[in-house]
Amino acid sequence: MEDLLSRLKNAQKACDEAYKLYVDAREMFNKNAMGNKKSESKVIFIAIGIILSIPLQTILRYIILGIFNLIGNIFSVFSNFLEWYKYSFTMLLSMAILILIWVVAIKYYNKLMCKSSDRINEKINNKVLKAYSILNDNKHDLMLVPDEYWYSIAMEYIVDVIEDKRADSVDEAVNYYKSQLYNWKLNNNRSILDKIDSQKELLNQYVINK
Repeated sequence: MEDLLSRLKNAQKACDEAYKLYVDAREMFNKNAMGNKKSESKVIFIAIGIILSIPLQTILRYIILGIFNLIGNIFSVFSNFLEWYKYSFTMLLSMAILILIWVVAIKYYNKLMCKSSDRINEKINNKVLKAYSILNDNKHDLMLVPDEYWYSIAMEYIVDVIEDKRADSVDEAVNYYKSQLYNWKLNNNRSILDKIDSQKELLNQYVINK
């Protein structure tokens, strides 16, 4: 009996560890899907860009104006043209260059965000794979219990029933759990039933992917 109890506790521990990893992965996935971090970063990026746009445009305009003045000094034929149009032309050209810089910067930003998202997805996959690996590594002990009960609440209940000597075998302990599960459903105990559904998500994915 001691050996059986030890193996069941190990199976319960495996379910707990795997489920915790799965919950972490699911939370990371939800956060990544919502794009909270990406949205906040983009707002900051745009705000900084707007603040820098005016002085940057002014600097560009004076640089362009200096270049055209230099050209006008070299080729005097441009002098009259520059006198009439240098302000508006340099303003438009500086705005065009600024827009080009913005386009390049946003493309680079989006590329960085994609890389960040890829890294998060890789971490999510690693956590899920580790959860599967924990279940696989402890399959010998888990197989003491029917696989439909390979989730934390069921395993904990089965272990408690045997540890309290209310049951002498796994089959008897499983029957106790079935009765308790029936009572939870009968009383519509959503707090417990929702946890069971959540824990079964990992079990269902594991069964599909194993």
